[in-house]
Amino acid sequence: LNQHLYYDYPLSTSFFEWSTLLSFIIVVAIISAGFLTFKKYRLISFSIFWFFLSLLVESTIIPLKFVIFEYRLYLAVVGYGLFLTSFLFYSKSPIIKPKIIFLILIIFSYSILTYQRNEVWKTGISLWKDNVEKAPQHAIPYNHLGTYYFMNKDYKNALESYSKSISLNPDYAEPYNHRGVLYKELGAYNNAIRDLRKSSQLNPINPLTLNNIGYAYHGLNEIDSSILYYKKAIKLSPKYHTALNNLGIVLQVKNKYDEALSVVNKAISLKNNIPKYYNNRGNIYFAINKLDSAFLDYSKTIELSPRYEKAFNNIGLVYLKWKYHKNAIENFTKAIEYNSNYADPYFNRGYALLETSRDELALIDFRKCLTINPDHQGTKAILEKLYKN
Repeated sequence: LNQHLYYDYPLSTSFFEWSTLLSFIIVVAIISAGFLTFKKYRLISFSIFWFFLSLLVESTIIPLKFVIFEYRLYLAVVGYGLFLTSFLFYSKSPIIKPKIIFLILIIFSYSILTYQRNEVWKTGISLWKDNVEKAPQHAIPYNHLGTYYFMNKDYKNALESYSKSISLNPDYAEPYNHRGVLYKELGAYNNAIRDLRKSSQLNPINPLTLNNIGYAYHGLNEIDSSILYYKKAIKLSPKYHTALNNLGIVLQVKNKYDEALSVVNKAISLKNNIPKYYNNRGNIYFAINKLDSAFLDYSKTIELSPRYEKAFNNIGLVYLKWKYHKNAIENFTKAIEYNSNYADPYFNRGYALLETSRDELALIDFRKCLTINPDHQGTKAILEKLYKN
């Protein structure tokens, strides 16, 4: 009954509080019963000692960060079950039927409660909503609830949950990090940096937060700051392949291709099944005109993720460089098929069509590109030139 993961349980500050004193008396009485029943009712005695000795693994006089956690009872509850059955076994009533009915009722009741609890565990949102309802003053459940809202792209409720978590515990680093990531996703990069730096201040040894700050600075096009924070994240965790890949991306912006290639190679050596790492390395090879290597990396990206639209767009660019217009158009079309709101392949396909003298079809693609991204400079420049002609 009333089970949840994080309990907002009031802590006792004195042994002589009535609740603490009463609990102590009850525990002493049960343990005393274990000793008193040892000779005559050994199963009952054994079940009592099993229960308390199992709890001693974690629950002692040593202070714990979290007072209550359900998993601590997993082993101890065997003693509880043994106590019930042994108590009935030793009872003096010669009538078996009531004992059996009693056990069946207990099993039936626990089965219903277990089924109800399984319903709560059905989704992450249902689990953590249940927890915040039962422990409304605990910051951690709100943070986890926010994360599941974020994963479901319910950004409004995610923001509310993270903000509630922060209001309940302003010194809790995680919700600042998560709210920062949410702001970053929404393009509110200054808000993201504010929250992420606060998170890093509270927990300076978390490389994930430093990586997220680097990403936010990249969004603001503050490349030097972005590089600084990615390098800080890597310094804390040299095998942090996500930060290595991200560093490679911003180094490309600074035209530091050798350094970019070095860090992305390291990222791939640490985690060789991430499609975007190969796509990123392909971009570096493309930038330095190593088209064969770029083609291989884009192909590897598609092998790992057959619907990766950016890789199809990029491999189309390689074909375009090689003047294989038919293959280029096929790949741009694939990219559009997998993401019809991706502007670049419309522009690139339009350019390929223009090079093969299919101007009317090219114009359709250029206009579609501008519909998706009205600020697409390449499309604007080509259309302006076409209209002049």
